[in-house]
Amino acid sequence: MLQSEAELAEMSRIAADNGIEVSLFVGPREEWDTGRAAASADGGMFAGRLRGTRQLRYAVDDILRASEQGIRGFLIADPGLLQLVSEMQAAGQLPASIVWKVSAVLAPSNPLAFGVLERLGGSTVNVPSDLTLGQIAEMRAVSELPIDLYVETPDAMGGVVRGHEAADLIAVAAPMYVKFGLRNSRLLYPSGLHLAADATAIAREKVRRAQIALEWIARSGLALCQSGPGAPGLGIPEPTR
Repeated sequence: MLQSEAELAEMSRIAADNGIEVSLFVGPREEWDTGRAAASADGGMFAGRLRGTRQLRYAVDDILRASEQGIRGFLIADPGLLQLVSEMQAAGQLPASIVWKVSAVLAPSNPLAFGVLERLGGSTVNVPSDLTLGQIAEMRAVSELPIDLYVETPDAMGGVVRGHEAADLIAVAAPMYVKFGLRNSRLLYPSGLHLAADATAIAREKVRRAQIALEWIARSGLALCQSGPGAPGLGIPEPTR
């Protein structure tokens, strides 16, 4: 919601030209709202929720606005919104090619909760980064949806660092999106030109961490398959101009 239409269109063109997914976090969210529950000591679980039907309407408008510029991937952190947009998609009111990624803010910790998010319409599901291999295997046993897992998280999400485990995690969770936050770095949201230097440096370091994880994967000796640009299931933009 903080990107101009021109910026959304530019991202669509760049990503489409390179077969890359763009996944936008839908706003507004409770962490930015007038309510203060999300800012309390125990309020982190509310951060991605939408307060009332007015915020639901704004969130749908956010999706419609971005989809008009070709964006086909959205990060959803509210179960009601997930159900609503899935129903709109089934009714032909949103493009069939849109991918709904369940946010780490809504991450399920057990297979039954994972199944609920799948039934609500999730295309992929983020799970907590501190799950054991056995707990991840339990989720894989009940669903074929791709699992998203941050192998490194910012401090606000626990500061997990397990890129060296990527091969074992993939072997249990595949199909899996290996994701990188960055421990010991400043928070950027909402970002903008005032934080451009920090955002660039953090993005470059995430890429470096990913390269190191690829080295660990290669060292494992496991026969794992990595998808490439344009892979099936990605929310690759469809630019309108």
